[in-house]
Amino acid sequence: MRDATMEVIKPTIRSSSTIIISIAYSIIVYIIIFILYYFIDTNLEICFRTSAIFSLACTSIVVGWYSESKLRLPAFQANCIFYVIAFAYKPDYTSYDPRFNSGLDIRLKCMDMVVLGMLAQLAGYIITTRSFRYNYGLELLSKISSTNLFIIAYFMVAVRWMPVIASSLNDIPSLGQICNCYGLAGISLLLYISLEKRTIILVKLSVIILMLLEFMIRVASGYISQLMLPVMVLTSVYWSSRKRLPILYIIFIISAYLFFAPAKADYRRLTWDQTSEYSSNSRFEKMYLFVELAVKQWTSPRISNDDILDNSTSRFSQLPYFSAVVERTPSYIPHCNGYTFSNAMYSLIPRIFWPDKPVNNLGNSVAKSYGLLDANDDATSFNLPWIVELYMNFGITGVLVGMFVFGIVWGVLEQLFAGPKVNSLDIVIPLSLVMTVTYAESNIVIMWGGLLSSFASLYITCRLFR
Repeated sequence: MRDATMEVIKPTIRSSSTIIISIAYSIIVYIIIFILYYFIDTNLEICFRTSAIFSLACTSIVVGWYSESKLRLPAFQANCIFYVIAFAYKPDYTSYDPRFNSGLDIRLKCMDMVVLGMLAQLAGYIITTRSFRYNYGLELLSKISSTNLFIIAYFMVAVRWMPVIASSLNDIPSLGQICNCYGLAGISLLLYISLEKRTIILVKLSVIILMLLEFMIRVASGYISQLMLPVMVLTSVYWSSRKRLPILYIIFIISAYLFFAPAKADYRRLTWDQTSEYSSNSRFEKMYLFVELAVKQWTSPRISNDDILDNSTSRFSQLPYFSAVVERTPSYIPHCNGYTFSNAMYSLIPRIFWPDKPVNNLGNSVAKSYGLLDANDDATSFNLPWIVELYMNFGITGVLVGMFVFGIVWGVLEQLFAGPKVNSLDIVIPLSLVMTVTYAESNIVIMWGGLLSSFASLYITCRLFR
């Protein structure tokens, strides 16, 4: 009787201990961040809110660490880190463009919504992970022989490189998106195998080469923010295997971003314009050009390196954009009331099956409607972070309800794919996909719609090799 009673009490004790530990760590982080930002002359009210965002991200990590899954699929935690980077890292950043320079009261209101949204998301996550249990996973890879695992991994990598080698394949609808997810999944699987199993040096070397090539492709595209995807995915795979972070890899990627960011505008102007002599260059030639432009920026006597560094890191901030939206909504522009989600159903249909599917250019159209882009500018597109999109549609109610739902989604995904009894190998494919949507800087429908179609494609591939 006593043993049975203890089995009932243990989960309650464990949950209470987790709450106490989480609160303790959060208070420590709050105090440290508050002191740090206060002494760099940040506004006192901004300090309070910045510290709260940091402490909530810390709470998400502690709660995940003490859960049954032990951060095997740290999607929710990575998403909380996004809000730190986007809304707390540079809270006092002001744009040179007056269209983005809202008043302090608007900025504080935005940060309040981020704090409340993170709290709602945390509540949804905790409720779900404590009440929903699914301990079996999908057994995507654990039933496959070691030989076939290598075949699957290199097959996925080969698919990723098909449109790179044969550029005409890029004309096939949806192929680029599918190939991109295959590449991340293939490298993730090879990385996991090299970490968990005794493999020949050639396999380990191939992982390093493939990671460098993936880095080169993304930088040469001009979208250097796309470096975040392999960072989130491969760091999570490494963490899932070794329970520590690949510090050197993270430092390399951050250093690369800071190196190339100042030259991004010049690089895009030279390589994206079809009339430019550089537009038809190979990726290696474009990469060399990018390096030259970056070196020129960093060695220019016209601007100090501190200013260059400050400008590069300030690009992470989404607070000016959020403030511009809040300032205009609903005072001048009414709430969208779900308009940005109107294409949710047909977005799930791959373009390969519907070549004439309407193009979702929401980042451009929304920016125009808010007066943030010129009416004749059809090329520029703004990222639309989830929390901004939720407010744009339904106001503060949309932020609270939407973030709570996302917390539930993160909890369900964690329990579904990374429960305590799920084989570690079966986590790799879901990890490589789910982590790509944790950096919530783009339209909700686009990010989640692409995730579902990519997962279906990879699921079929794994089943074929069983």
